[in-house]
This record gives sequence, structure tokens and C-alpha cells, in this order.
Amino acid sequence: MRRPPGSRAPAELALRIFPWLVPLLGVVLLGVAVLLFSANQINRNLERNQAARTDNTSWVVAQAEVDLLKLQRALDATAESRMLTDTNLATLRQRFDVFYSRIDVIGRNLAQQDWFGAPELRQQWDTLRGHLRDQAALIDAPPLLLAESLPALRADLARQSTAVRAFTLDALLQTVERSDAERHALNGLLARFSVAALLLIGLLVGATWVMVVLTRRLQARALATERIRSNLEKTIDASLDAVIVADARGHITHFNAAAEAIFGYSRAEAVGRDYIDMLVPERMRAMRAQALAEFHRTGTGVLANRGRVVVPSLRKDGTEVPIEVVVISDRDATGEPVFFSFVRDISDQMRIETNLKRSRDAALRSEEAKTRFLAVMSHEMRTPMNGLIAALDIVLRTTDLTEKQRHFLAIARSCSANALEQINDVLEISRLDSGNAPEAPSAFDLCRMLREAAEQGRPLAEQRGNTVHLRLPDDAPARVTGHRRLFARVLGNLLGNALKFTRDGRIDLRLALTPRPGGGWIARVEVEDTGIGIAEDKLDRIFNAFETLDSGYDRATEGTGLGLGIARRAARLMGGDVGVESRLGAGSLFWFTARLDPAGADLPDTVDDLTDAFPLPASLTTPAPSGALPDDTPGTDTPSGPRPDGLDVLVVEDNPVNRIVLREMLQHLGHGVTEAVNGAEAVEMARAHAFDLIFMDISMPVMDGVAATRALRAEPGASDGVPIVGLTAHTLPEELQRFAQAGLDPVLTKPITLNALRIFLEGAPDQEIPPPAPPQIPPVLDVAVRNDLASALPPEVLHQTADRFLSEIAAFLEDLARQIEAGDHDRIAATAHKGCGSASVFGAPRLVAALRRIETQAKQGNAAGGDQAPLLAAARAELDAVRAALAAEDRPAIAV
Repeated sequence: MRRPPGSRAPAELALRIFPWLVPLLGVVLLGVAVLLFSANQINRNLERNQAARTDNTSWVVAQAEVDLLKLQRALDATAESRMLTDTNLATLRQRFDVFYSRIDVIGRNLAQQDWFGAPELRQQWDTLRGHLRDQAALIDAPPLLLAESLPALRADLARQSTAVRAFTLDALLQTVERSDAERHALNGLLARFSVAALLLIGLLVGATWVMVVLTRRLQARALATERIRSNLEKTIDASLDAVIVADARGHITHFNAAAEAIFGYSRAEAVGRDYIDMLVPERMRAMRAQALAEFHRTGTGVLANRGRVVVPSLRKDGTEVPIEVVVISDRDATGEPVFFSFVRDISDQMRIETNLKRSRDAALRSEEAKTRFLAVMSHEMRTPMNGLIAALDIVLRTTDLTEKQRHFLAIARSCSANALEQINDVLEISRLDSGNAPEAPSAFDLCRMLREAAEQGRPLAEQRGNTVHLRLPDDAPARVTGHRRLFARVLGNLLGNALKFTRDGRIDLRLALTPRPGGGWIARVEVEDTGIGIAEDKLDRIFNAFETLDSGYDRATEGTGLGLGIARRAARLMGGDVGVESRLGAGSLFWFTARLDPAGADLPDTVDDLTDAFPLPASLTTPAPSGALPDDTPGTDTPSGPRPDGLDVLVVEDNPVNRIVLREMLQHLGHGVTEAVNGAEAVEMARAHAFDLIFMDISMPVMDGVAATRALRAEPGASDGVPIVGLTAHTLPEELQRFAQAGLDPVLTKPITLNALRIFLEGAPDQEIPPPAPPQIPPVLDVAVRNDLASALPPEVLHQTADRFLSEIAAFLEDLARQIEAGDHDRIAATAHKGCGSASVFGAPRLVAALRRIETQAKQGNAAGGDQAPLLAAARAELDAVRAALAAEDRPAIAV
């Protein structure tokens, strides 16, 4: 009967072990003999070395007494000679130096051997060293002093000889005792070494047995490893990601099911084929083959061990597929490289990313369109107001008005200021939200800015029974560097709110400067009032855009609720923030912070004219009393002819109505005017005639104002060095900067009033009156605008202007019909824009709206004839209505 395999295992194992166990035992015994012999030799050598070191130390210690005796003899000889000669002095100092060095050498030897562990020996040596230091001072003293000290030195050495002898004997005794102790310690160490060696031998024998046991376990583990390998292959085959294994030559050895699904090859087709030829697009095969050769040469490659890489791959049908692949290199059992590729089809992901990129690009285009829209709106919302404001200003200054007329015109001026303020707020918050960088830092007088803000606010405060108090730090710098316009904007908004919501109270304006590490300051401005206050539940939303609060009498001061939203955005662009502390009925404290730097010599110095930086809310102004003009209107001006000192002015404006209005203003101020309808005509006229001043509109046909200015700056002709003043409704900073770079000296923003024009020509800062707002519900003809024009222009000029307007609009509509038929979007928008400008100044709001719809649709790219035809028909109908209204109008009786 056969025994089971398990019962034969120990006997078979013993038979396999015995042939090599006997030689192993002989080697172990030989090793023991070698260890014992080596230990004996080590012991002898150590004893010899120890004896030699002990003898050396003993000799050195004993020699100290001899050196002391020689020193005493030299001292006695010197004393007996009764004369201290150089020879005696040299011999004495030499003997002392030898003795001193001997004691020092003994001390170092004893310290190295750690024999100073005995307190008595240490104390003796320290005492001896102390005496030697004292004696060294005498030995090194001048000869006369040494001669006087010889008796005391002899007595001191005589006393010291006893101490030296005691120290020498104790040191020798300590040497002998320490040598015996070290010898016994060495013997014990060798004994322990022998025991440890025997233990190690025993451990070696045990390790041999353990190796036998481990061999059996390794065999079992090999079987387990085989099972794991089989399971791993099954796992790889079941993986959702493709797994491809290739050998050193790039031939595929494994190709799982996911790889079959991605690439279209079966496992039988793939295994054994070259990875590069089968799966890499042809244009990339040479590069991949070179990368494989580079890997074999250096161990690194383009894809191997580089993490996730996105590359194109090739399917069986020849189409390319984007894949995300991770290639890991290793070595197999024979040491040859092997490559593991983990592949994922990312076609869907790439499609999603492409869609996301398209969405992002669309968002960027939308943002650019928004920016362009703001620039256009800035222009389009101001251009129609130009004629209205100018006509209103001319009426106020050049016409005899009744008290009632003057009262209502003052109301119109106040309302126009409110409208312009709201327009500016919307444009400002859109600009801040656009992400564009603020204007470059400039140097300005911070304290002066706050003083002027307080001074500008005092008249408005007095109207409401308030007082304004300003507190500035004594150590404030004369000038600082920062974003001046943003700083002034936040300051104006906070101070304006305090003026708006406080009556019969007090407003405090305070500045504090905190130094920053590395230079500069954190400026904190506080505006505290005793006004109506804010409820606690509303404090967290007052800085949101378009947020207004319905508290008390605040509806008497209406607004869009943009001021604090602008303040927060501007403060954060300056590296600071804005906040509020308030309680309903107890007033408010608004504050903001900003980062400021010292004023550098390389930064532009900004004139602190703050009229445009923080215009206080126009809504705070009240209509002038009946029969009174506003503050900046001292009285009615009478038209004046050319003054002897009048300027020769070239007005370049394509809009005939705007050109007429500006001409009338300049002639009223006593200046001569020459007109040009586009930039090309202006360049020709300016080169031929020396003008004193040129007013240049920006948006014009043939050649715009920017191009004309560049041409005149390059080749000025007769008008060399003439100031060229830009006229524009564009208010975005980047647009204004572009105009300045072209060579436009200042740029005046439409609408332009008569007073603003007079002050500009006189060289004073711009203090223009804000323009009035357009009517809410437009009639066919705006009576107010028509009356303003009738008051400003002579009857015959007004008649000619009306006829020219009707002809011009009719021509515009014919051009629009042809352009709509041709589908020319840009020309449609440009033509409609021109018509809007003329209709706005002439006072035809419904015609403006019809043309505006055509322009907007054209800019959106929807210029198909079928879509634009109804809009064009509506514009023609509005033109007929305007023509009928003018025909029914008694033109000579228009002026009031």
C-alpha cells in the first residue's frame, strides 16, 4: 500500500539535505577555529599596544619632575650671578617653557585617556597650572622686573616641587590602575566576542534549516503566483479600459477585449503584430520607432513612464481615434523590457471639450460684443443729447425769456443732469465688470482731493441744512501714487450718498493712512453722517447693483442704485474694500480702503481737477427759482460778432445739424468758423490754411477723426502745431487713450454746452452743465427741441435746416433700401447711425427709434431683405409723419 505524499515528505527532504549538510558543518567548525585563533592574536596585540601607551604616559609624567629640577638650577644660577644677562635670561625662559610645555602635554594625555575622572588628580593638575600661569607672567616680564622677582620665584618653585612630585606619583599610580582595568575589560570583551561568535554560528545553522523550509514555501507560493497571474489576466480581459502588452521589440503579446472594441482587431489578429505598424498613424510611425530605439538606449522615451498622454491612434478601418494612454515599462523574468499600455477612448470627452471651447469662445465673443456695445451706446446715447444740450444752452444765454420759460428750462437742465448721471453709472459698472485693467497709476495730491470734495459738497449740504467737516492726518504725504479716478469715484459716491440721505445734520469726512511693509500706505476714508440710517437686515445687500432702499424720504432722491455697487468694484480694483456701519434712524458710517504708493519721479503728475472724477449727484440739485438762472448762467448773453482776438476755427463734423449748432456757438463767442464734412476734407483744408484751432469729430465717413489727426500730425502743412480737439461720445478709457495716442490734444465728450465751450476756449477746467434727459414717450416732433432750435437759430437758418434734414433723411432711406437688397450689414448700420444722429438733433424721436431698430438688427448680422423691409417701411412712414408735422407747423411762430 502506498503512503500518501505527505508522509514521505520529511524523509525525502532529509535525504536531499544530508549530502550538502556535512560540508556545511565542516565549514562552520573551520570558521570557529579561525575565530578563536584571531581572538587570541587580537588579545596579544592589544596588550602590547596598551603596554606601550602606558610606558609612554609614565615617562612623560616622570619627566616633569626632571624638567622642574632643571628650571630650579637655571634660576639658582641666574640668582647667583648677581647680574641678569641675556644668556641667563634666555636659559631661564627656555627651561621654564620646557617645564610649562611638559605640564601641558601631561594634561592633554591624561584628558585624552579620561584619567581626570579622579577628582584629586584633577585638582592637583589645576593647581599646578594656576601656579604656572602666574609664573609665566613673571618670566615674560621685563628684565628689571624679573630680576626683582627672582627671590620670590625661587621660593615659589621650591614649594611647587613638592606638589609636582605628589602629582607625578598620583598620575603614575592612576596610570597603572587604569591599565589593569582596561586589560580586564578587554579580556571580558574577547570572552563576550567568542560567545557571540558561537551564537552566530548557531544562528547560521538555524538559518540553513529555515532556508530549507522557505524553499518549500516558495514552491507553494509559485503555485499561488500562477493562480494570481491567471486571475490578473482575467481581470485585464474584463477591464473597461484597453490593456495592451508588448515586448521589447514592440510586438503585441496581450490584447484584451476592450482593446478589441476600441481598435476593431480581434485578439488573434493583434497578438504578434508590431504595435507601431498596427495602431500608430503613418505620419507618426517614424517618430515612434525612433522613440522605441531611444528607450532601449537610454531607458526613457516619449511615452513610456510619462503619465497620461493624449495621442491619436489608428483603427482597423483606417479611421483615427483620440486616446488617452499610460505606458509603463518593466522587465520580464529574462530581464527584457516589456511595455504595458492602458488605453481609453476619449472621443466623447474630446467632443465635450470642443463644445466647451466653442462655448467659451462664444462667451468671449459675447463679452467683446458687450464692450463694443458699451462703446457704441456711450456714443449713441450722448450724440442725440448734443444738439439738445447745445440748443438749450444757447436759449438760456442768447434769448430773452419770460420768468416761466426760465423756470421750466432750469427744470429741464436738472432733469438732463439726472439722466446723464444714470447713463454714466450704467456705463461705469459695465466697464468695471468687464475685467479690463483700471487706468495706469498716477501721482496726485490725496489731501487736496479730499479738501476739494468737501468744498464741492458744502453748497449742497447747506441746501439741506447740513455741515461738512474734514479731518486729515498731520503726517499725510504731499503726493501719492494710485488709481486716481477710481479713488475719486468711490469718494464721490460715498460723500454723495451722505449728502443725499442727511438733512439738518452733520457729515464727517476722515482720512487715515497705515504704512505698508515695504513702503506705501493703506488709505482708509470714512464718511459718517447723521442721516436716516439703514436697517440691519438690508446692510448685506446695499452694495448690490441696482439696489435701492425704500426708507423715509429717500424716494425724493431717486436713482438706479448703482453708486455703491460701483464703489465696491472700484475699491477692490485698488486692492482695498468698502464697508458700512449703520443703524436705522441713527446715521451711517461708510468706509473704503485703497493701496497707495509713494509718488515716483517716473509717474505722470495728474492735475487734481476732480469735476469729472466725482461729480456729486445731480439729483441733489433743485430747479432754479422762477426767473433765476442756474449758478453757472450769470445772465442772458447777446449774440456777438467776431472779436478782434477771436480764433480762426476749423469745425470737422459730418452731421450737418451738429455742425450748425457748433458753428453757432463759436460764432456767438466771437470766433471765426470754417467747416469740413469729413477727415479727408479737413486734412486738405488744414494743410492749405493755418487755423488757430481744429474741432475734430471722431466718427465720420471717408476718413475718420483719428486717421485725419494722424495725417495732420505726420504732415501738418500750414497748420503745424495747431491744437486738434476731439469731439466724441465715446467714453470708454481705452477709446480715449487711443484718441490721445493719435495726437488729439484734449478730447471733449459730447454733449458740449455753450458754457463748457467758453470755459475750454478760455483755458479753464471743464465745468460743464450736465445735459437734459430725452422725453419718455416720443411724439412725432419733440416740441421742446424744436422750440430750442427756433430760439437758437434765425428763422431762415431754421427753415434751411429743416429742408436739408428732410432731404438728408430721404437720401438715407434710399441708400438703406439698396444696402438691404445687397445685404451689406456694415453699410446698413453706418447709414442708419448717421440718420439717427440727424433725427436726434432735429427732434424727431420716433424716426430715431425706427432708424435705431434698423441699425441694431444690422449689427446683429440679420440684414436679410425680408427682415429689414418692414423696419424700412416704418422709417419711411415716420419720415412722412415728420414732413406732415413740419408742413402743418407755422414755422415763423415756432420760437417762444
